[in-house]
Amino acid sequence: DPMWIGTYAANNCELSYTDDPTDGTVWTGINELADESDFPDRIFAIQWGNDVWIAVGQMNSDNIMRSTDGVAWSLVDVSGLTGIVSGADIYGLASDGAGTWWFAQHNRIYRSTNDGAAWALHHTLLYEANDDGNVDDDPGDIRALAFTNSTLVAITKTTGQVFSAAASDTTDWSAGAVLNGSANFGQQTRVAAGGGRVVMTYNQMKWTMDVSGKSITIDENNIDISGNATAHGNATCVGSDGSTLVAGCLTGDVFSSTDGGDTWTASATNV
Repeated sequence: DPMWIGTYAANNCELSYTDDPTDGTVWTGINELADESDFPDRIFAIQWGNDVWIAVGQMNSDNIMRSTDGVAWSLVDVSGLTGIVSGADIYGLASDGAGTWWFAQHNRIYRSTNDGAAWALHHTLLYEANDDGNVDDDPGDIRALAFTNSTLVAITKTTGQVFSAAASDTTDWSAGAVLNGSANFGQQTRVAAGGGRVVMTYNQMKWTMDVSGKSITIDENNIDISGNATAHGNATCVGSDGSTLVAGCLTGDVFSSTDGGDTWTASATNV
């Protein structure tokens, strides 16, 4: 029973759902189902895993959203979590597909081992800088989390650093590999993962990397997604079903890749 969940770039009716995305008239907004006064103002990340949907975003009320069917949503109060900042936004979100979830606020990573029903502070991401021997440096806001190849990946805003940890110990992280030209990339929607690959799109460019445990290999670093950036404009989102990647651009152009983001084919132009 397939289900699609959509989010809007404005307040109110932040989530909608449908079982038939080919018909634009059948989307139903969650504000038609319940009082949304305690819902996040805006949703920045939606993820599905192990038959559960989780949505996080602009924290007007210190809640995240959870659903087991995409239709009926409940609120999970995270205000009491250690280190959580009331009202601060949540961007990064990831699932291992087997019941474990993570979300990030600033450089803190929170984990649930019961499909998002309860959460706890799991790890504060720090890295050793300037070879001073002290692991006490803050890499900045985590704006995306991704899970693939039994590896959890975190990408930070501004510095464009990529950290990874093996699923067996997501408190033990690599040093931050640096993505060139990626400052302020901002949103989880720009990152997708599958098959041991993590792909990021931002402006007209792409970044592709292989991940395995604490090992990160960046093989494309700030490369145009199609070879003609002036034609397709900014690539603002990317998604994956685990094998095929799809990227969308502000112009309406849509590209797909079946080789881990190395090459892309235009499937729609100016739609």
